[in-house]
Amino acid sequence: MEIDSVVRKVISQEVSGNDVLRLANVADNLVKKGAEGIILGCTELPLVFPKDFQLPVFDSIEILSRGLLARYYERKGKI
Repeated sequence: MEIDSVVRKVISQEVSGNDVLRLANVADNLVKKGAEGIILGCTELPLVFPKDFQLPVFDSIEILSRGLLARYYERKGKI
């Protein structure tokens, strides 16, 4: 799989510009199939996914961390 290969390269710190293009091509193919956004569900993908992609990009780790921080500060205010 394209994505699996790129993830393994990120982990081994061997990612290249070509790998970034491969990810963009996978995402472009999803756009052609009607995708309205891209979910980066693997922790390594946000490190190399193009920042200026044409659709909304959702980084699952960022979403989780923002949710945890919001919950932490909500509870802290109630104690």
